[in-house]
Amino acid sequence: MAEIGRYRADLALLSPVGIDAQRGASNYDHREAEVARAMADNAERVVILTDYSKIGMESRVAFCPPERIDVLITNHKASTEAAFAALNAKLKRIVLV
Repeated sequence: MAEIGRYRADLALLSPVGIDAQRGASNYDHREAEVARAMADNAERVVILTDYSKIGMESRVAFCPPERIDVLITNHKASTEAAFAALNAKLKRIVLV
């Protein structure tokens, strides 16, 4: 963890267990969440990579609030999820692939 804090990154690419409009990106493993949080904190931009099944899901440990997420990259099926509209309203940019 201390090593991550020593460096600044242009971009952090992170993949959560879940992402929702209230808590942002989250993970079930607190150690993985700590690493992801440190990476997000030390990056200029944060990109979250996830598929439709994680949209609206909330795991135990939040590591990146929605306000800190610059881009969410997900698949087209994500737009059919009930929680997608709330994420779309809250996040800066969503890319459907």
